[in-house]
Amino acid sequence: MINYREKAAERARVAARALMKAVNEMGFDNEAFAEEVCGDNRTLQQNAFRAIGAVLIKMAWNHEAGYEDLRNAHTGMVAAKIVANYGGDLRFVPFI
Repeated sequence: MINYREKAAERARVAARALMKAVNEMGFDNEAFAEEVCGDNRTLQQNAFRAIGAVLIKMAWNHEAGYEDLRNAHTGMVAAKIVANYGGDLRFVPFI
């Protein structure tokens, strides 16, 4: 029997794969993506920020642990700076 956490994790994996497939296409419009996210429901924006925060934390951890190569070294370095300078946990955004 699959529990709620397993179902939620699988939905997250499906969403991540869909996003990665979308950004892999030539001409993906980052600005249009940002406009769509930032124009959506405010609570959904908070949820998206939590997900983005979790990605930044994982990228920073991978950078500090040396789990990167030249293709994503800059991303890891920037993520590590964001996480270090924030001083909190980017995954814990108020749920209002």
